[in-house]
Amino acid sequence: MRYSLAGVSRVTLVDETNMAASSNIEDWRNLLKKHPLFELIASKNTESRNDNDSKDILTVKDGEIFIWNAEDSNILTTNLKNLALNNDRTSAYQALLCTNPPVFDVQRIEFSLTGHHLALIGERGLTVVQMPRRWGKHADFEGGKEKVSSRTVNIGERFFASSGNIKLLQAAWHPGSETDTHLVLLTSDDCLRIFNIAEPYEAEQTFALSDYYDHSLAGGKTSIMAALGELAVAFDFGPAVELKSKGTKEQKEIAWPVYLLRGNGEVYAVLTSAGSKRLKSKVVGPLTMHPPAEDNYGTDACSLLCIHSTPPVLVIATSDGNLYHCVVLNKGEDDDSLSEVSWTGTEASTQYDTLSETSLYVYERVELELSLTTVAVETDELIEDDFTCPIRLHTDPSTKDRYHCLHSAGVHAVVLPWLNRLEDFTESSSESLLEVGQQEAVVEHIICTKPLPSSPACPVMGLDIVDNHLLGTTLIILTAAMECLTVPLVTSYRSSPPPLLSSLASEKIPSPLRRLQREPFDQYIRKILRRESSNPLLRSAGRTDLTQQQCFQLLSRATQVFREEYIQKQDLAREEIEKRAHVLKDQKQHQQKDLDHCRMLQTQLTENARESAERYEDCVEKQSEILSRIQNILRKLEERSPVLSDAEKNMQKELKAMSEKITYFKKSLDLVKVKMNYQKQQKSRQTRTSRPMISGSQTKQLKSVLKDQGDQITQLVKEVGELKTKLDI
Repeated sequence: MRYSLAGVSRVTLVDETNMAASSNIEDWRNLLKKHPLFELIASKNTESRNDNDSKDILTVKDGEIFIWNAEDSNILTTNLKNLALNNDRTSAYQALLCTNPPVFDVQRIEFSLTGHHLALIGERGLTVVQMPRRWGKHADFEGGKEKVSSRTVNIGERFFASSGNIKLLQAAWHPGSETDTHLVLLTSDDCLRIFNIAEPYEAEQTFALSDYYDHSLAGGKTSIMAALGELAVAFDFGPAVELKSKGTKEQKEIAWPVYLLRGNGEVYAVLTSAGSKRLKSKVVGPLTMHPPAEDNYGTDACSLLCIHSTPPVLVIATSDGNLYHCVVLNKGEDDDSLSEVSWTGTEASTQYDTLSETSLYVYERVELELSLTTVAVETDELIEDDFTCPIRLHTDPSTKDRYHCLHSAGVHAVVLPWLNRLEDFTESSSESLLEVGQQEAVVEHIICTKPLPSSPACPVMGLDIVDNHLLGTTLIILTAAMECLTVPLVTSYRSSPPPLLSSLASEKIPSPLRRLQREPFDQYIRKILRRESSNPLLRSAGRTDLTQQQCFQLLSRATQVFREEYIQKQDLAREEIEKRAHVLKDQKQHQQKDLDHCRMLQTQLTENARESAERYEDCVEKQSEILSRIQNILRKLEERSPVLSDAEKNMQKELKAMSEKITYFKKSLDLVKVKMNYQKQQKSRQTRTSRPMISGSQTKQLKSVLKDQGDQITQLVKEVGELKTKLDI
């Protein structure tokens, strides 16, 4: 296991080259700090400044910010996009009124995955607020009314009312809920319950995390078990897994593993499925941690976060500021049987899962600097600080390899540059595991609300990340004084960009120098400039009055950090760059000489090539002349040869065959002519002996004569008839 005492380092702000492009983003950030919403909530929530425990009453969803107003028991909201566009709704905000306000102290608010419900979470209960409908030009709630009534549902109200000693430790929306209405609650009686908003009075599923816990006893035993760290204090969901039934291959079910953290640092796991009663999984654990430690990696664990990478990574936080990064691996990931679990449709069946095969491998330990490290003015010795506080872990929606820590002394951001290397190693066998293990986590101290060990705690009241193409990536922090701080999240520890074509593997033999120096020079400079500590934003309690000695301690600490972490490292980087530039300059001069020599050789080769081309053309012409002379000589030799060659013999045979064919064709032609003369004679004889034929003109004349004679005969017949009539014959 590796120990990385990373300290703190400040988040890198927006690059100067992108200042012009991000001017509108900077505008809405400045407008948000002076927004009337924060002025209203600061004037009403004055009691929150005396709280010593951090809260999380601020959240961002789809570019809108929501803040719980404890004084009026409502939710204040405004659209950040209006600030970026600077329209008529820039200074406007809305108040969402609860139809049944919570009677408990709200410590955290969290949206469901779809954003239709908002959970108000406290130690004594949980209330779900149903978001009103939107319409209008700016898609505000109910067209932009200042006050909007919202339907609320109390979850497990009867359970919390009847169980006075039981507290709600953590609640979260179940990611596997198809209706987006399931909540998972972890209570101080060491039980994990799944509630549905449709039936808020009774839990759909209950998982008892301790077999020896007696629910009938009073809170005395609970406090003893909590002091011993034998109760679960936090949980988080792992990546979904597909379960296969051993009975039939058709039945499948998606389950979500829940990792549970106890106060003594032990991690348990259980498979859950929202809305399904077929899956009956038992709690397994504690999961084996490698390498083993005597104190089990801390006895005051307080928070757990699961990063959905491949493989998953668990982050365990302790109250003294230690973070443990554990890689979740299975003992037999190649065995297909490990992905199967028995489950049936009956509720009475007990099902077993394979989470017991899971182990945790502690990659590194990171220590957070809760208060700034200062030295005593008289002795120049470091002032020890035993301050402890619960730490809340927040995922970063903009990137998977970064998360944030919220606590009573400020805010830290932790970057895991080795996470992408680990995923590449699992996907391909070309990545070296040694290169993955050489990288360390980078801790960025964003804001410090407890600058000195003697300073009172000034908890942060809310934190969330804006990740929008119009608004950019911004961290929004709500202080105890209800002051809004915006920090742009542009860090230098991003994932590697796509490789250039020149850096891709080629068939050429690599340079020996590149083999010796695998690490690029820019990464080497980044390692030199990487700061282990820096000066975060200071936001102490308003009631705190620093003495001159304390101010001098802060000034000395800031000066020391600037000297050691900025100036000295920049000087070292400058020296390395100058050395590199000097070496590159010498190499350039040497390569320039080689280039001039190559150009001279190129000129000589060009002249030699031109001369060789001319000689080649002359040789080709002479060769063609010689070939023609040889052909003439061979032809003459063949003509004067007394013996017929094979070709001439073949030609002679062909000529004889052609002569015979000509003679045959002549005889055939004479025979055809004789037959033709005979046919002509026969035809002439037939013409002379044939009868005379009447021509067409003669036929016409005959027809006309016969017609005339017929007409005359007809006329004569008529006349004879008339005469007979007259004579009465």
